[in-house]
Amino acid sequence: MWTGVIPADVQMPIQAGWWAQYAFTDRLGGVSAGEFSSWNVGVHVGDEPASVHRNRELLAERIAQVGVAQPAPKLAVLQGVHGADVIVVDSNATQSNSGADGIVTTSTGLAVVATAADCVPMVLADVTAGVVGAAHCGWVGLTVGIVDAVVDQMLALGAKPRNMVAVVGPAICGQCYGVPDERAEQVRQFVPTAVVQARNGGPGIDGRIGVLAQLSARRVSATTVGGCTFEDLDLYSYRRDGSTGRLGAAIVLRYAQ
Repeated sequence: MWTGVIPADVQMPIQAGWWAQYAFTDRLGGVSAGEFSSWNVGVHVGDEPASVHRNRELLAERIAQVGVAQPAPKLAVLQGVHGADVIVVDSNATQSNSGADGIVTTSTGLAVVATAADCVPMVLADVTAGVVGAAHCGWVGLTVGIVDAVVDQMLALGAKPRNMVAVVGPAICGQCYGVPDERAEQVRQFVPTAVVQARNGGPGIDGRIGVLAQLSARRVSATTVGGCTFEDLDLYSYRRDGSTGRLGAAIVLRYAQ
């Protein structure tokens, strides 16, 4: 699991204003069994709903412990559909799995969560404006513009690129994600640097390279955590395993008086 706070030097309760807690899960430490073992946060993959619910409770509890302890947040979870739709949620949101690839909020105490198992999960924040978001981006997302869409929605809510920070989570690397020439060409038209050479000698798509390039083009500062989902057995990988769970990328806005 990878966790952090934005801004990184936040000191509670001395520093007043907005800040954020974020977390990226691995597959260790939950209650799911079999191919979903053990910290699956995706309800749509065939896992027992009660196990997923408990895993999400564990995620909320872990988020609350990052930095300075806070109450466990409510969760609003995305079910990615490989598009460019972004939803805005408030404190009335529930755990229902919204069919979109970006989710944004200005509400405190509500964690927005993206799920993935090879695609790129990310969280974003402008704690000066009090806006946070999460997104899921696969190769289709690179071509339809989910990165631009979630940045634009955050800007519409008051964020500014110079104040925005993104953290990009684990995803399949380009060496492990070989693709047909036609797919590589589709991606190359939008983000050429995401097309690399795969281990089989053909083209590969590296989604994290693509996402970082698109964030950079919008002047959004970004860092990465984790490695390749295909190579790391402690991470879920749909391409490696087929039937498997989903990792979570979560961020919650907090406010200090």
